[in-house]
Amino acid sequence: MNQRVQITPVQGTPTMRSPQYRLIYGNAFGFKVSPSDFCLTIFNNMGMPAAPIQINQEEVSVMMPLPQLKILAECLANIVKGVEKELGPIRIPSKAKVSDEQINMLLNSVRNVEMVPE
Repeated sequence: MNQRVQITPVQGTPTMRSPQYRLIYGNAFGFKVSPSDFCLTIFNNMGMPAAPIQINQEEVSVMMPLPQLKILAECLANIVKGVEKELGPIRIPSKAKVSDEQINMLLNSVRNVEMVPE
């Protein structure tokens, strides 16, 4: 039997579903970072009929503080490691990899921020 396990932020903490909650499918993503938070945008990459290009349709964006980003990154890395242990390597197209140049461009938005003196 295929059983899903849900991890909540603090086990045992009651969870209530927002009226705005929705489940979306995403097969692409983008992100932004600032000195205080991180924004992840999920896209659905769609082929347009009779068009030679792919279109990224934005589905939802999630903003979180940087400490939460780090916790999420650690959780995702561990989940991927566990899934690959059970099912074998997850193959991804080389074009799907985010380049070091793209990461550096993103991080420049944090490096070049001038803070207001106290």
